[in-house]
Amino acid sequence: MPHFKLILKRSIVVIGLAAVLVCPLTFAAGVSSVSSQPIAQPIVHTPDIDPLEIESEPEEILENDLELPEIFVEGNILVYDGKPYPIGDAFIDGKAIPTGPEITDRTGQYGYAAIEGLPGHVLLWYLDGSGKKQYLITTDDDPRLTGPLGFDAMVNNLKEAQDRFFAAVGGGAGIALTAIGIQVAACGGTVGATCVTAVVTAVVAAGAATITSVALIIFDLIPAFNNVARAFRGVDASAPPMTP
Repeated sequence: MPHFKLILKRSIVVIGLAAVLVCPLTFAAGVSSVSSQPIAQPIVHTPDIDPLEIESEPEEILENDLELPEIFVEGNILVYDGKPYPIGDAFIDGKAIPTGPEITDRTGQYGYAAIEGLPGHVLLWYLDGSGKKQYLITTDDDPRLTGPLGFDAMVNNLKEAQDRFFAAVGGGAGIALTAIGIQVAACGGTVGATCVTAVVTAVVAAGAATITSVALIIFDLIPAFNNVARAFRGVDASAPPMTP
């Protein structure tokens, strides 16, 4: 009996050792079998959507890159070649403003013309009491320009008065009229001392002046000059207040 127990114990030990040896081999075989199977590739889905196009940011516009028109209106200001001129208020030195065909008296010292590049606007000018040329910008539908007693009508009346004076004094009319145009401008709204001087100048310069021509100067030509000056000042006085 003891011999049988000894044999049984040894058999258990042997079986245990065999199990220890066999298990790693079995595990290794399983691992090998698993590793030999192909690994499934991940599914890649490509959506049928057009890629977004990222627009580049617009380039910054610098102030120096802005090109302004040569002539334009901003509020009550006309800007030409970078220089401002008031609209509706008289000013000096408007020779630079480009104009179209002019409507003037025979001397060219009183008149107006459409402003080129600025439809609907006109430039007026006349000699003031000191003999300086004043300019004024207004619209072509201004009633004080085109009305019955407006600047246009007064310039036309002056031209007719000058033509009558031409006919009276003959060949010396050009010289006389130029002198009168400058001196009568200083008369303002009344017949003053400079108007008398203008009469004397006209008589001397014309040479062949007669009583008729002198009468035309006093009662026709000088009032015509003064009426143009009044009409110009009337346009100036009707100007709307300047915007800030």
